[in-house]
Amino acid sequence: MSPGYFRDLPGQPFDTAGGIRLGPTGTIRLHSSSGLKALLVYRDGMAFPDDPAKFAGTAIQCAIPVHPTERRDLPIADPFLQDVMILGFAVGFSCINASRPKLRGVSIDATNGILACNSWDSATFRDIHIYPYATTLLNLTTSKIGRAHV
Repeated sequence: MSPGYFRDLPGQPFDTAGGIRLGPTGTIRLHSSSGLKALLVYRDGMAFPDDPAKFAGTAIQCAIPVHPTERRDLPIADPFLQDVMILGFAVGFSCINASRPKLRGVSIDATNGILACNSWDSATFRDIHIYPYATTLLNLTTSKIGRAHV
């Protein structure tokens, strides 16, 4: 599936394609050897085109243990995203203190696309496309694209 898959569904609005509508306070947390494949993740309440001032929250992050029963001494290893589109967040993907993250065929429209910090051991980021998918036509009007006296 190509990153353009979600844009190319004939007659299919975003809310009928396979995806997760995530509130700006929610976050998908990836643990070791877990990931997402062939998925659209977009902020709840988005309009298309949308105002980037409304982008908030982190869509997907490598899980930092927060529950008392989770072992904090084990690093997160091998999280992955493949053929995923992320729209409408302050941070699209956050990977802090994880080894070998793999992102392939990922498309993002976020204030900050990818945050990778203290990640080690051969990270793979391939075919990443950060583009204003949800905001590209926000301020476009016919008066801006038309020519007078034609």
